[in-house]
Amino acid sequence: MLLLAMAMVFASCKDESSTDMLSMIPADVDYVGSVNVGSIIEKAGIKVENGQVTFPDSYSAVVEKGMGSNDMQMLGQLAQSGFDFDGKVYMFGDKSAKGVFIVPVKDAGATKTFLESSTGKTLVADGDMFKIEKLMGRGSAAYLTGNSLVVVANYMGDDVDSYLKGVIAGGGETSIKDNADAMAILNHEGDMAMYGDYKNILAMGGAKVITEMYGAEYAGFLDAYRGIGYTLDFGKKEVELYCKMFYDENNEIIKQSLKAVGKPSAEGLKFIPADMQLVFSGSINGEEMVKNELLGSLLDKVFTPQVSRIITKDEAMEYLGSIDGPLTLGWNYVDYITSREREVQVYGAIKTDKADDLCKKIQSTVTAEGQGFIACSKVGSEYVVNLLGSQVFAFGSKDGFFHFRSMPQQVKESMYDNDIARGIFEKTPSGLYANLLKDSRANNMIVSIMPRMQFSAYAKVEMDDMSSGTLKLVIEEPEGNNSLETILAVIAGAMN
Repeated sequence: MLLLAMAMVFASCKDESSTDMLSMIPADVDYVGSVNVGSIIEKAGIKVENGQVTFPDSYSAVVEKGMGSNDMQMLGQLAQSGFDFDGKVYMFGDKSAKGVFIVPVKDAGATKTFLESSTGKTLVADGDMFKIEKLMGRGSAAYLTGNSLVVVANYMGDDVDSYLKGVIAGGGETSIKDNADAMAILNHEGDMAMYGDYKNILAMGGAKVITEMYGAEYAGFLDAYRGIGYTLDFGKKEVELYCKMFYDENNEIIKQSLKAVGKPSAEGLKFIPADMQLVFSGSINGEEMVKNELLGSLLDKVFTPQVSRIITKDEAMEYLGSIDGPLTLGWNYVDYITSREREVQVYGAIKTDKADDLCKKIQSTVTAEGQGFIACSKVGSEYVVNLLGSQVFAFGSKDGFFHFRSMPQQVKESMYDNDIARGIFEKTPSGLYANLLKDSRANNMIVSIMPRMQFSAYAKVEMDDMSSGTLKLVIEEPEGNNSLETILAVIAGAMN
């Protein structure tokens, strides 16, 4: 319903007008985004033509129960508003204006009539344009030109008229088209896109706070990132969220960090139960990681005298440097949510040539006088620590891995035999797998709360390095032509 509302509210321009729209946006804005309304409406199966909004029959429950007569009347008026529903709408913000929308129109007369009717305000002529003052309260206004509506929602300066006219005239000396990072996101395939200038955000005071808390190295690391962006796309079977971070490739700390990323590996899955609900894995090159100046400066703050009594910084660096491969974690988050005792339910494994030494270190630590643990005993190839009641923490060394679990149950059938999970972690150095398939515990929990919410899917994250990654919701049996239609059909079925 949120996507549907966005599609109805944001009318937009055709592709051939998008160049002019981009020319209005200055290159140095804090953020810029786009919504491909034409694509979303098409994928949703909704038609806006001849002054009418038509929904597919499969959405009848959504329309009947989610919208009243006033909503339907408003949609009918919007369909006759003169907006163009075939392409994209752009939005941006900067230090002067926190929200600017550029919405081209195909029938300015119809748009003027719609705005006056829906807002109760009279559009005042200003040269060859029409102006609406205080459209959404103080600091807001809009100008309707012959082919566009430019709206500012929250202007922080004194002269909102001059600001809007400047946007309409061309934004500034350089436009967003001259910002290669922003355009890489806006041009990336997707139904929605958003780019933020990271340096502008840091300049608002974040860098100073970070420097004070963590040191100049950490602030320098963050400052090396120029921006971050994402695109959201509704494919045939997948809802894909693509994220990209842009950074200074000459920054030494980032160079060191990139070297610390290990090779793709699914080996750690052998220590994760087959029915685990969420699995994360990241491959690490420990030798390169401990060379990173940023890690050293952070550990200086972590290793207080109290911590150093248990393990010193040098010991920690030695163990970290021995990691060579995946660090894999599994979490039964559904069981955690539904458990009254809220016991942590985690399995994990770290590939390290010091697995045996690490086991001995932990065993000696938890059995040391004054630690307060009930017992730490050797059971087979594992050490088992009894904490409180039935809560158990077990750890051991096997096949070059230090492995651990916070549950009594040992791993008998592992996640390694799951083709989907293994495929994710063998493809990229970092990844995530969440089982939402039919009859999984996560799916059963959702269905138990909403019995008509019938679906089958899984989520995955694939990250190539520190700069980009994708989160995908993969639908096992899509309905209709694409994932958006499936999602809306599932919502409709749940409301029926």
